[in-house]
Amino acid sequence: MIAAIGWRLGSRRLPDRPGRAEQQNAADPAGDFGSQRFVNRAGRLILSARIPPPDPDKYKSIQDARDWHNPYIAIQGDGIHFLVSGSPVEWRIIQADELLNTLRALPVSAWPYGRVIAVVDGGGPQSGTPEASRRNRAKAEEVLKSLGVKINGWPGA
Repeated sequence: MIAAIGWRLGSRRLPDRPGRAEQQNAADPAGDFGSQRFVNRAGRLILSARIPPPDPDKYKSIQDARDWHNPYIAIQGDGIHFLVSGSPVEWRIIQADELLNTLRALPVSAWPYGRVIAVVDGGGPQSGTPEASRRNRAKAEEVLKSLGVKINGWPGA
């Protein structure tokens, strides 16, 4: 109660609670806050502050993609093949400019290892041109860096 009063009076902002200017839509009814949209002071979109920093101890020994539980992307020329662990496992092909909103739409529970994503260049049958793959890779890196998400590189299949 005291912390909430201090926050309301403007004397101190709670670190994990966005201000009115930073919160664009209402809280997620499931309590996961994955659908909330946050912006930083510069007006850039960011992930929920409830997603912790990467925790390498939770994922450093993983060697099979089937055991990876954070978001996973395979960069190809036709777009970004996006996978979120779960059942059933389903790949979606998104365009590079959709990556930011796709990641932001995920619930906090989709990030059990923290702000880290598995990234593979190619993987499986190649689609699109090598130049398109390079552009998609550059855009993905830009988006991930802007969101503060660590890239955990995986070898292509």
